[in-house]
Parts: sequence; C-alpha cells; structure tokens
Amino acid sequence: MDDERYKLAAEAMKVIAHPDRLKIIAILRDKEMSVSEIQDSLQMKQSITSQNLTRMKSKGILESRREGNVVYYSIKNREVLKIIGCIESCLI
Repeated sequence: MDDERYKLAAEAMKVIAHPDRLKIIAILRDKEMSVSEIQDSLQMKQSITSQNLTRMKSKGILESRREGNVVYYSIKNREVLKIIGCIESCLI
C-alpha cells in the first residue's frame, strides 16, 4: 500500500473511532433514517448529530438523500461494518 492509501485508511479509522459515530453506524446498519430519527433514537443533540453525520459523509462512510425538507442517511461504504465487526470480535 502506498503512503496515500495509508493516510486515507488512518483518516477513515479516526472518523469512526468515536462512541457516538459507532452508535450511528449501528442504527444505520439495516436501514436509512432521517436526521431527526437518528437524533431521537440516540437522544443526541441536533448539532452533535449533524456534525457526526457530516464528518462521516465527508469521508465516504455515509451517504445522504433529500426528500423535501428531510435528509436521510444510510451507510455508503458497507466495508466499515466488517472493520467494526472485527473490533467487536476482539473484545468478546
């Protein structure tokens, strides 16, 4: 792997290495949800939810679509679920 790919891999791992972001990925595992649904599900402030979603979207982990005034998020790069699964299996 060249240096640029190592850098991208490290950046992606930094983005998901946060408890709130791991929770978001977990609830989006099987379905897309609106920002307000994510916020309500995790009892998280709207500003924190939006910051986390934007950060993960900017790194290609999540994707969004707009339907009127509502923005829905889903997992774009499903490989991230494998990474999280590997980490979880090491902890059990």
